[in-house]
Amino acid sequence: MQRVREVLRAVIEFALRNGRKASDSETVQIVEEKWPPDQQKDHPHLSLYRPRVLRWARALAQAFDPTNFVGATLREEPFEWTDDSGVSRIIKLQLIGHFDDGNGDHFAVALQVDSADESAAEVKWSQLKDYQRLPFVLLHQRHGDVQPRVFVGEKGELLSFRWSQRRPEESTRVQADAARQVFQRLTSGIFDGTTNDWACDRCPCRTICPGWIGAIQKDKVI
Repeated sequence: MQRVREVLRAVIEFALRNGRKASDSETVQIVEEKWPPDQQKDHPHLSLYRPRVLRWARALAQAFDPTNFVGATLREEPFEWTDDSGVSRIIKLQLIGHFDDGNGDHFAVALQVDSADESAAEVKWSQLKDYQRLPFVLLHQRHGDVQPRVFVGEKGELLSFRWSQRRPEESTRVQADAARQVFQRLTSGIFDGTTNDWACDRCPCRTICPGWIGAIQKDKVI
């Protein structure tokens, strides 16, 4: 999925840099440059992934209109937290777009494969899981009034994200505080996760989970 995000991020970067949507030929060129046909050619699912990323890139190129973000400049700085020992660590937000427009409004664009409601014109707080909302939450805590967008790949649409309508500030604060606590415990060598076949087989984070990759011993990260 990281490769897919890189391609889609390049589509948004092209549009903001040039002040117009990428044409179909330009979109194809972006895909070819970011994901050459011979890269990962031995992957068993390459014949599924590359056509999909091209389809999504074409849809995003048409859905993302840079004239709605006049004077936009991309944010390139990494998102960092400092652990209890004073070491700065980069938190990967995994966004496909992060920028300010000429009015100083702050935007963040995330990718979702599909939508819980195919007819919806926006994505509600309750329709995303905690880890999917977390990039928006962390940026809101840091920068204030962030305006999130969600590109739904299979739907081919760029949708607005609606913050929690019930105690919105408390909802974002609680989730951000919980993430910070997990960060501090992990960087201190404490892993609180409980592993089991039922949960782990369905978890989208298992490839980086200390429990899954065998990096814990007696509840300590090693």
